[in-house]
Amino acid sequence: MKLKYLVGLFLVVLISGCATAPTTPPAEDVTAPAEEVTAPEPVETTAEAAETVIEQAPAGADVQILKNAFEPAKLTVKAGATVSFKNMDNKRHSLTVKGVAGSQGSGNIEPGKIYEHTFDKAGTYTVMAIPGAFKAEITVE
Repeated sequence: MKLKYLVGLFLVVLISGCATAPTTPPAEDVTAPAEEVTAPEPVETTAEAAETVIEQAPAGADVQILKNAFEPAKLTVKAGATVSFKNMDNKRHSLTVKGVAGSQGSGNIEPGKIYEHTFDKAGTYTVMAIPGAFKAEITVE
């Protein structure tokens, strides 16, 4: 009986040692090669080029009229710039622009409406509003 037991044990050890677990083949590398990324060429800018653009298309500005005040109350723009005055108040206003080019009135600007004024000549301009008698100062370079 011991012999059967030993032979059985021997066979179990032999079979378990010879059996191999199935192996999984190595995974394929499916990543695509990285594309070469190049930075764009730097653009050379000069102060002269920037001044040329400003002369061709002067930047404008927006001024709000709210609670009997201009926002901003002081502003600097380039000659030829158009400034938009938007009435955000709940009542109409009338503006008068005084400066080196004389005086010009806007007429009534109803709430929510815009008055635009182009400042062609360099100098300092005062914009006065009625009612409220508040002012803005526009410097044109």
